[in-house]
Amino acid sequence: MKRTPKYIICLKHFIEKQAEGLNELDALRLYNETCLHSTVSYLTNKRNMKFRRKLQPHNHKGGGKTHFMRYWLADVDQAIKFASGYDNGGE
Repeated sequence: MKRTPKYIICLKHFIEKQAEGLNELDALRLYNETCLHSTVSYLTNKRNMKFRRKLQPHNHKGGGKTHFMRYWLADVDQAIKFASGYDNGGE
């Protein structure tokens, strides 16, 4: 059975989480993605997907602050159409 590409798994989560979007921590928790920024870059540059972005603060366990980029699909219908050719296999 052919595996679903990581970028399709990512897109399906973006589609599911439309209003809240995703950041690196969400992607790690949802589907073990450790390089969401790279997948978003691939989808933007190679698959012509558009994303809105916002840098958000995060307090880590050591008490310090870091930042993560939160991404939202700019055109959910485009993503749905693109991802519709893939089943849920490989997740």
